[in-house]
Amino acid sequence: MSKQLEFINSDSEIRAKLAKVAVEDLVEALMELSIRHDDADAIITRLISSKKDNFKRAKAKILGLRRQKRFVDWKSSKLFCHKLDEILAETRNGSENPNDGITLLVEFFKSDKAIIEYCDDSDGIIGDVFRFSASDLFAELASKCEDKKWISEILADLYEEDAYSLREYLLKQSAKFLPPGELRKLAELFMGKINEAKDNSESRHWALGVKNLAKQLDDPVMFEKASLKSCEDFEGVPCKTHLEIAEAYFNAGDCAAALDWLNKIPKTENYTDYDRDKLLLSIYKKNGDKEKMHEIALNSFRRHRSADNLKELLESVGKSERGKIIEDETALTIKSDNLSLTDADFLLENGKTDEAEEYLVGRTDQLNGDNYMPLLELSKKFEAENRFLAASLIHRALIDSILKRAQSKHYVYAVRYLKKLDGLAVKIADWRNFPTHDAHKEELRKIHRLKSALWAKYET
Repeated sequence: MSKQLEFINSDSEIRAKLAKVAVEDLVEALMELSIRHDDADAIITRLISSKKDNFKRAKAKILGLRRQKRFVDWKSSKLFCHKLDEILAETRNGSENPNDGITLLVEFFKSDKAIIEYCDDSDGIIGDVFRFSASDLFAELASKCEDKKWISEILADLYEEDAYSLREYLLKQSAKFLPPGELRKLAELFMGKINEAKDNSESRHWALGVKNLAKQLDDPVMFEKASLKSCEDFEGVPCKTHLEIAEAYFNAGDCAAALDWLNKIPKTENYTDYDRDKLLLSIYKKNGDKEKMHEIALNSFRRHRSADNLKELLESVGKSERGKIIEDETALTIKSDNLSLTDADFLLENGKTDEAEEYLVGRTDQLNGDNYMPLLELSKKFEAENRFLAASLIHRALIDSILKRAQSKHYVYAVRYLKKLDGLAVKIADWRNFPTHDAHKEELRKIHRLKSALWAKYET
């Protein structure tokens, strides 16, 4: 991908060098590529064809997509994506006017069901052609169409049969090519469809469409109505919906209504804590309520002592309070019985190396080697501070996790960590109450004596 982007970049070195190559040499190279690769042949054919021929070819390929019977397996999905992208390129190049392009794109979108049902799109890349490439091209062409009512009718027609949720991305971009008046008419049409729906599933489909449009219209009242409609068959309004409605009101400048919706979320609900506090902080910041800002920022920081949350907290109390906050939070952290890797990282990042070491060493029974990425990062930081015992104990947890799973393909990592412990051991003078490296390794040999593949790798 990086090479492709470098080539596309007008300032790239490759492009500059190609510009100096003789035309005859470029033609020969392109001819050779067209023979070797079908994708290259399709691009060259598009480049040398008339608009009319490109349009006819795109139309024929779209009709062919609906008749396809050969299943596209996972391995072939990327190549199939290239074919879909080429159809879109032919549509763009072959359209005499925006209306023709839109008409062809409508047929492309109406082929989505036939395509998806004959593909293994485990990676989602085929669906992404519709979500992004095709939707972007639709927005580009629709913005040039004069008949916005016609475009609006097309959107309603396409959204009605959106079986795989691939067409909703057209709605998400509709403000780019529809004026507010037409956008509102479309939203009102969808609201009417909600009331006409045969079942809750259909009603929810149209309600989600209204939410999409209401967000672009910056209309929180409409967004609220659609949101409540979308969960009528639920047992109560989900906390996430409360949060979304609150955000809609906040974005429209109505902080009071936003707070009202946030306050409807039960205090015992922890799932939305992070997002709720973020929005609360934005509301209080906008209202200039320093006291409330401090309360929310402090609660957020104590749940997750990250650099970002510390920054938010300092904004509420002033940067001059940084030292006091670090001292107060360090005291609270080391008093806690529970181990938090985030808190250990917080101590290290703020110069509390001794406290960080004591904090981790005193809670090694809580180390979960399954959290290998954050543990490895934490180990590197301890090692950089010459706290080799802490780094060593982390690696022991990592090894225990790997060996517990007993999958020989992962033994290479256990061996790597064991050899890492060999190197760290010579730097540790005081093992405190922990077994020395040699004692620990001997115990591992006893417990995992049957894992011959592990020890064979270690001894090579």
